Amino acid sequence: GEEGVFRVQDGASMLIPHLVAPAPGERILDACAAPGGKTTQLAALADNSAAILALDLYPQRLRLVTEGAKRLGCTGIETRSCDLTRPPDFLAPGSFDKVLVDAPCSGLGVLRRNPESRWRRTPESIEELAARQRAILESVAPLVRPGGTLVYSLCTVTPEETEDVASVFASAHPDFVREDLRLGLPEPWLALCDESGALRTFPHRHGGMDAFFAVRFRRAG
Repeated sequence: GEEGVFRVQDGASMLIPHLVAPAPGERILDACAAPGGKTTQLAALADNSAAILALDLYPQRLRLVTEGAKRLGCTGIETRSCDLTRPPDFLAPGSFDKVLVDAPCSGLGVLRRNPESRWRRTPESIEELAARQRAILESVAPLVRPGGTLVYSLCTVTPEETEDVASVFASAHPDFVREDLRLGLPEPWLALCDESGALRTFPHRHGGMDAFFAVRFRRAG
């Protein structure tokens, strides 16, 4: 049942593909896909009947996506290396039903579980990361079809990377309406949302769950 999600170490991460709500026959973009855990979950939730394009900046990391899909028997996943801080000229506007931007971030939400990750990170400032996140959202927004949805998620808690990025995007794109995630979520998951309807988990408040943030926008159509 849904309560089982809370027992896994990265329960919040596993919830993100459910917010995308992929369905058979849809075309879905996983914009920052590697290492691929969410990509394969998107495929499984769509009964392996969605067309999923998995993008990542680094080709070697995309191999992890391909290997994971093969290991789990997930089909319909295509991979391509792409720097989404610039608009992707090989993708047609309005060509995706659902887009997931699980953005590169400061990773502060998972330091409790991976303390060594703070030393592996390139020394980017929060401001630089937020600028990259805004650029990626700008690049993918035109790809969402009218009536389609865009999910923005990341494993950190900084206001600059979470609410600030979401607010800037919403202001720049009045055709994207932010949805209240509490409408339609199963009862056990409602406690993971804040008063604005965003997913916001904290280890100290949610049984050791990683800190995650997610919002969903629907493009008017």
